[in-house]
Amino acid sequence: MFYLEFDARTDVFPDQPQQVTVYSGSAAVDTFPANESAQSLRRIPISAAQLGTADMAELRIEVDKTFIPAKLPSGGRDARELGIRVYHAFVEGR
Repeated sequence: MFYLEFDARTDVFPDQPQQVTVYSGSAAVDTFPANESAQSLRRIPISAAQLGTADMAELRIEVDKTFIPAKLPSGGRDARELGIRVYHAFVEGR
């Protein structure tokens, strides 16, 4: 089980929330809308087969839309390109 605790800037994308995709290697294991501005916990079941047979497995989190705070009305000078905010990411074996 993959646990992802995150929040999103729904005020930046009010019409269509960002779409988050979690990949194991090149295969998508889950896609969901980031439509909560409050801290949320997503539980994503991932099988051993999806993680592969190598000694290490890599999970990747991608969003379809990003934003630059400096380009927002009260964004200051932060020129980073941001997606969702991740608080915790954890894989639990069973």
